Amino acid sequence: MNTDPLLPLHDFFITLGGGSAALLGLLFVAVSVNARHIVSHEDTKELARQTFITFVSVLIYALFMLLPQPLGYLAFEIGIASAIMVLIAGPRFVRSLVRRGDHLPRRTQILRYGLTLALQLVILAAAVELERGDVNAASWLIGTEIALLVGAVRNSWEMLIELGGEPE
Repeated sequence: MNTDPLLPLHDFFITLGGGSAALLGLLFVAVSVNARHIVSHEDTKELARQTFITFVSVLIYALFMLLPQPLGYLAFEIGIASAIMVLIAGPRFVRSLVRRGDHLPRRTQILRYGLTLALQLVILAAAVELERGDVNAASWLIGTEIALLVGAVRNSWEMLIELGGEPE
């Protein structure tokens, strides 16, 4: 009998990681095809960066959850990764507070970057609870990672719609 308390989440994180990797690949292709338009507007460039980083973070968290390892190691890995993501998302959020957008209203920028930052902070809190031995904190990652994934999909859609409206 396997005593791994995270085993029931195994299939979920396989699916989440695979879905995130596939969407990351599609985003990479879409950005490559539209690179000229993306780099010509700061808002679109930031949106592409944010979306790419979000897909990568979801994939990384899913991979960590799939590794057979002690809970303390998992907590450390997720904690370090989420701290890095907070350090990446934090300045973007601050810039969204002070910078006027070329295409996106300030409210949209604040919501987009603020929500990502908040979700990364929840993951950091989950890592702290995992380190304390609370296995139930792993369930925080389910909703948080789904929210990150949905947000990145939404960002991808907005970016592609915006790029579709650009004149050649």
